[in-house]
Amino acid sequence: MYEKVSYSLFGTRYNCWTLFIGTGDFLEAKLGSIVPVKLPKNEFWADPFLLKHENELFVFFENYEYDRALGKISCAKIVNGEVMPATDVLVKDYHLSYPFIFKEGDELFLMPETSQNNRLEIYRCTRFPNKWELYKTAFEGERIVDTTLYTDKDGIKWLFLNKSVDPNVSFANELFIYQISSSLKTLNLIPHEQNPVLIDASVARNGGGLFKDNGRIYRPSQTNIQGVYGRALNINEISVLTIERYEEQTIKRIFPNFNSGLKAMHHVHQIEDYFVFDASYAVFR
Repeated sequence: MYEKVSYSLFGTRYNCWTLFIGTGDFLEAKLGSIVPVKLPKNEFWADPFLLKHENELFVFFENYEYDRALGKISCAKIVNGEVMPATDVLVKDYHLSYPFIFKEGDELFLMPETSQNNRLEIYRCTRFPNKWELYKTAFEGERIVDTTLYTDKDGIKWLFLNKSVDPNVSFANELFIYQISSSLKTLNLIPHEQNPVLIDASVARNGGGLFKDNGRIYRPSQTNIQGVYGRALNINEISVLTIERYEEQTIKRIFPNFNSGLKAMHHVHQIEDYFVFDASYAVFR
């Protein structure tokens, strides 16, 4: 099973995830020059997504509390490259992670990973940043993770997600795609004819929002190999996306060898000239 395994012992955190925030183009960035975010005690931060809101920059992320052994969703404002104190956004009695945040018209929506609740949950913002109401659910009774929304050049909306039909099988193994045939509110989904479009733990599991660079479309994904969850980060170029066919090619695989003590990295999000990624330290104090 390729899942996060992190723990704290006598104030030392093992396999501890944190965030790195940079400017410019992630594909060309010198990652070793980026300083990791300093974490509060008893937490790790992972799965970050950036949001520009009212001309201010925010990062939403999984905030895992060791005492609760559960993740919640938090956010923080970024000012001059510095992360301000975090605010809790969504807290449940089940694990939350991968807070995919997006806009539809004038409204903000949050689509966190809620596999422990056996469904997909979409929340609508009623007061930014920490008031959200449940807006829509889907995949009732199914175990899905890391759902990512992408709107193509023709305005067609697609959901990329990872699913495990067997509790003994890792989420990392298979990638599924669904087309949204109507509005977000009705959420009628058409399964891709090739589902699962990928069966490969080294490339299938989503690792952040899809992004464009020089007219090309890229899907970040996890490299789950060597028995390590999120061992490295793939950048995959999508060459074909229709309801009948899906094709991508891995153009880059980034291992966390840019900073001493790192063991894994598995997520990146790029918007405009800003990017954020996560990485895990084997030992973090």
